[in-house]
Amino acid sequence: MNTEPEEAAQPERGKSPNQPVAASPKKKRAARKMPIGRRDILILGTIWLVGCAIVAGLVALFYTQIGVEKAEQPRPNATFEIPFTGGTAKTAYLLALAHAQSWESDVQLVTMSTHWSNITVEDLGQVDVWDFSFFSTRHQRVYFTIVATDQPVIGRAHPYKLRKPPYLIDPAKWVIDSDEAISIWANNGGGVFLGAFPDSAVEALLRQSPDEGEPVWNIIGINADQSQLFFLAIDATSGNILN
Repeated sequence: MNTEPEEAAQPERGKSPNQPVAASPKKKRAARKMPIGRRDILILGTIWLVGCAIVAGLVALFYTQIGVEKAEQPRPNATFEIPFTGGTAKTAYLLALAHAQSWESDVQLVTMSTHWSNITVEDLGQVDVWDFSFFSTRHQRVYFTIVATDQPVIGRAHPYKLRKPPYLIDPAKWVIDSDEAISIWANNGGGVFLGAFPDSAVEALLRQSPDEGEPVWNIIGINADQSQLFFLAIDATSGNILN
């Protein structure tokens, strides 16, 4: 039996006995990550594209459903037939103009207006009083007239001259008479307003618009406590609604 002591393993030359031994090439290869092949990339890319398409389709469907829910169905506008009796604004204008010209022949129309209180839509067809204002370039003063049903025309001149002349209405551009203007107002929201607030007051004013260059009907309805109103500006030449 060999009793000689086994020789201790000698460290390699140039290395410390305490230096760790390097891993074998097999262990290094086992620690590396598996590379992604072209086939894997194509599969992942296809899955990503399909997912994007599904998401896009769901988003489009969602907004389409919202649009369908919010789309309002066309509803017929309320139509109000107003029985007009008596003279219109143009009829009253001829009476007021003749009276104002008895004061000064060069007068021109500045404004005209009328007013209703506690009315229904049907009451708009009856006007009892028209108020007019005219301007004389020669006197630089305003002349006021009132035309009332079954009453004589009355008027008076303002005692003071104006520093700046007002905007004047050209009668040739005044095409839309009061009955047509009131019908436009009533059938574009005014009639519905009076139905909701039957205690309302309504005022119609014809004036020259400095912005439009044409005469304009301003018609406004205001309820009893003045918490609600409905206003339309109507081109007195074309009948178009301006607001």
